[in-house]
Amino acid sequence: MFKIQGQHSVSWPVVVKIPANGGRFTKAEFQADFLMIDQERIDAIMNAPEIPTSIDVTFLSEVVVGFANVQGEDGSELSFSKEALGVLLGIPYVRSAMIDAFFACVSGGRRKN
Repeated sequence: MFKIQGQHSVSWPVVVKIPANGGRFTKAEFQADFLMIDQERIDAIMNAPEIPTSIDVTFLSEVVVGFANVQGEDGSELSFSKEALGVLLGIPYVRSAMIDAFFACVSGGRRKN
């Protein structure tokens, strides 16, 4: 039986394909905690007429409420904060991987572009 849940978060793997020389990629994975917002809120964010930053940044800033297994440049584990999230969102292939992971989490598949 399906049980409706109130707002909660889910820890989900994010697989990042890191560009490497020769047209190759290396893969790395971390966990993101995604806030399970309702479809109406997803639609409102994705269809907003004027957003000062990119839609992906606005969206992820709202739904990512934690992460684990992310290392800073010095090799130490990076603790979640809005500033640390901003660093991750500034890396295009990480941002893309997080969007893909969120939509895979809520829909069972990859987001269609």
